[in-house]
Formats: sequence, C-alpha cells, structure tokens
Amino acid sequence: MKKNSCTETKPTLLLAIGILCLAAEIPATFCTEYSGEKTETSSQKTSTPRLTILFVIDQGAYSYLQNVRPYFTGGLKYLIDEGVNYTNAYWPHATPVTAVGHAGLSTGTFARYHGIVGNSWYTNDKTLYADNAPELSAQNIMVDGLSDQFMLAAKPLQRRHAYALSSKARAAIMLAGKGGKALWFNYKEGAFCSSKAYFEQLPIWATEFNEKKNIQAVPSITWQLIYPEKSPAYAIAGATDYTYSSGTTLIDQTLTIDHTQKIPYEILYKNPYANKLLLELGQQCINGIMTTDEDHLLLWISLSSLDAVAHEFGPNSREALDVLYHLDKDLEEFFKAVWRKIDKNQTLVALTADHGVMPILEKIHEKGFQATYRITPKSLITTVNDALEKKYGLEDLIIHYKNSQLFFDNSIFTTLEPKKQSAVIKTIKQTLKHIPGIKSVWTAKELDAVATPDTDAFKFNYAQQRYQGRTGQLFIQPLPYTLISKWPTGTAHKSPYNYDTHVPLIIYQPGRIEKKVVTKKVWPLSLAPTVADILEIPRPSAATEDVLPGIFK
Repeated sequence: MKKNSCTETKPTLLLAIGILCLAAEIPATFCTEYSGEKTETSSQKTSTPRLTILFVIDQGAYSYLQNVRPYFTGGLKYLIDEGVNYTNAYWPHATPVTAVGHAGLSTGTFARYHGIVGNSWYTNDKTLYADNAPELSAQNIMVDGLSDQFMLAAKPLQRRHAYALSSKARAAIMLAGKGGKALWFNYKEGAFCSSKAYFEQLPIWATEFNEKKNIQAVPSITWQLIYPEKSPAYAIAGATDYTYSSGTTLIDQTLTIDHTQKIPYEILYKNPYANKLLLELGQQCINGIMTTDEDHLLLWISLSSLDAVAHEFGPNSREALDVLYHLDKDLEEFFKAVWRKIDKNQTLVALTADHGVMPILEKIHEKGFQATYRITPKSLITTVNDALEKKYGLEDLIIHYKNSQLFFDNSIFTTLEPKKQSAVIKTIKQTLKHIPGIKSVWTAKELDAVATPDTDAFKFNYAQQRYQGRTGQLFIQPLPYTLISKWPTGTAHKSPYNYDTHVPLIIYQPGRIEKKVVTKKVWPLSLAPTVADILEIPRPSAATEDVLPGIFK
C-alpha cells in the first residue's frame, strides 16, 4: 500500500472504582473498563481539560433523538444522560448545509462574517468551493476559528495540537481552519489524507493507521443491523419503503468494492463503517499525540455517514436509524478506549450537528399533507426568463440558481435604467410567487434592513447567510415541505424550517459540566465561545454569540 497516497490510534481498588461508578451513576458497561484508572482529586475534577473532543453528526437532526432515543444503550445514551443537554438548539441558517454549519461551529458566527455561504457558491460566472478545491485549504474562511485560537493561545508547559477528522474534506477544513490540521478520507485512494496546506507528509500516527487498516485490500463490505430485523427499533412507518428513495437497501448486502470505478471506495461513505473508521482514527490520533502531561489536544470528529444515507433513503429509513445505532455502539467503545488513556476528568466532550433533514416529500404527501412540492432550478430559471422575454424582450437574464438565490447576467442588467431595473425585479418576484411552493422573494437590500430575528426570523436567517461577492441578486424562501433541487428522489436540507435547523447540542465535562437539561432556545454558534471559555483561551475573534446557559454557575 502507498504510505502517502495523497499529501493531501487489586480487589480493593476494583471495589473503590465500583463505588465511584455507582456514585456517578455511570452505566455498568463503562465502569467495567476502568479498573486501571487513577482516583481523581477534587482539583482534577475542575481543572482545565487536556483533551477536548467535539463531535459533529452530519445531518444529525434532533428528530432522531425524539424518534429512537429509547434504543440508544451506549455512547449516545451516555452523553444524553450525563451531559448538559440543550433540547432547543436551532441553527439560524436559511439554507443549512455541511460547510456553513461546520464553519459556524468553528467560528461562532454567521456566514455574513465567516464567508462560507454554502458548500459552494457562484461568482464571476464560475462555481467556487468552500474548501478551496482542488487545492483544499481554509483560504475561503474569512475569520479565525476555535482551532486557530487554541493554537495561538500558547501557555507555559503546554504543547498544543488541534486536529479535525472527517469523511469530507470540506467538513474537516472548516473545523481545522488555518491553525489546526485537517484529515479526511480519500474515496478514490482508500485512505485518509490531507493537503499541502496542512502537511508535507502525513503524521506518523495517520500513516500507521492507513497501513494497519489497509482499506485498499478490502474486497467487500456487509452492512449488518445492530438489532434483529423485526425489532421495534426499526418500527417507524415507511422504514423499508424505497419507492421514493434514490436507491434500494444496502442492509444485509455484500457490496463489492469495484476498483474499476472512478471512486471505488464511495460505498464506504454510505455505511456505518465510515463512522467507525473515523472514531478509530480519532483514537489513534489521541494515542499518538497525548504522550506527556504537557500535551493538550483539541480534536474535532465530523461523522458523515448519516448524511450520505439519509439523503438517499430519508431520515425515517431503516438505514438512517441503523447508522445511529451503530454510532451509539461505536461511541461507547471509543469512550472506553479514550478514558483508559486519559483521565476522564481531564476531558471535555461535546456533540452537535451541522443541520437537520427534510422528510421525503412524497411520504409526507401520502400522509395527507397536500402542499408538498419539488421544484427544479432549471424550471425556475426558465419560467422567469420566459416572463422577462415576453414583457421586456430580455433574453436569458437569469443565468444561475444556487443556495436559494438567483444570479443575473450583469452585462444585461447593469445596462438597464434604474426604473426598468426595479420593474424587472418586481416582475421576477411576481412570477416566482405564482409558482406553487414559493413563499417569499427578497433583494439583498431588503434583507439588509432586517436587524434582529424578532423582526422576521426567517428573513433574518437569509440575511445572515449573505456575503458580498458570494451571493446572488434575489433570495427565495420556499414554503415548508418544498424542495428546490435537481434530484427527483431522496431528500435534502435547504430550508430555514425546524426539520432542517433543529439539532442536538450536548456538552459534558465530568464533575463540572454535567447532568442537566436546558430547554431555553440556543444557537449552536455559541459552542465555540463556550469551549473557548472552558479552555481558558480567547474566543474566535468574530464570534458573535455568548456562552451557552447552564455552563458556568
């Protein structure tokens, strides 16, 4: 295997430990792993963490917890039960996607400041990518993030390390920023990699992990359910209905890795195995870096399998549910391994998501909700251009649709008199609002007039996801259960509504931040300044939000 395929782990004592576990109400499955732990002093319990692990579940909608929480028995259950659990965490995003959410978590602020308005955006007649593809760097993030501040805040007798791991380059890069180090899985090569923006050569622990796993030699993979097929854990209506999915089931199938394909290892992405790999890489990272008491590590782990699966099969599918059950089990093993290496009370853990997900529209429609619409960007552009040509003789004024925005051909629009420009915009708005599924249309100027979310929460979200030079001339708000997408099946997350914006948010530091449910509405943007304060480092410079409630007494 290529090493760097792209430069781009005594009876009295046992009785005492058992008593401590019972006093802390730690699940027995965890307690049995701690026979080698030291007894912590009270000062250790409240010390600044040496190890901070921040999990981001890509497309991890809060509705999953509402639906299947009783069937969690491992790491997810542990965090929900033991941590400070924010049950009303909502993203203030109009079109929530991976890059925007991860950049928000890292920087603690809105896209109008950090600049990441989508996974990609349209500007100067071309598409640019959040992760600066193909170079793959954090160049497009316009402010610093938590990883940057962690590395800048040098302290005596501390060696600091910040890493971000993901199946997706854009997720890892948004979290690592410029000061941290990003690694992601290369589905062409079958190994974890990075780019020259972060490494000339991968760190030894990452290279050793690639060699040990030797994914390139894996001939096939089989997805086996965590629970028996008839278990009530999967008893959600339509869980095995693939009528409106983008594919057929992947469960209990032996899927061959086809090396003749352009991206032969892509099947791993749509499988719980990808999350397991990331968690194992996280363990390897911790073992490779945390070698002395002077080492302090900030580790982001972005788990992408759920996003890939739910896009294709929907959030209520057996596939989506089982990804979470696998993650629950794998997190349990992860925590056991980590807390054998690092004293538990010297760790800080948080878990959240970058966005939620819309149910599959056709299934909602079948349940009696008639106002569900799929609209293709091409049909929007054609409808508007036809109306403009008929009324004004303008041909192909609208040249692109991206991130709920329409882009004009400025070589045409800027030649029009101001009065005619206003008339054209008015016609576009009227034409769009006559399309079933379209709620509102705004200009950038209209969005900028919205000062607070109290004025108009949805309009505010669109305003905060605007960045000069990276967004279009008109912004479109669809109705709930309307999806503007080129895909005729499956689902996505492109709206400001609760199913797309409500996510889990849990933070846990044993002996200090634990065992509490907070129902107050919060934004995940508060995670970065909260972690910064806990770690006693400066907050990201453009962070706009305050610390999460219930953290500091």
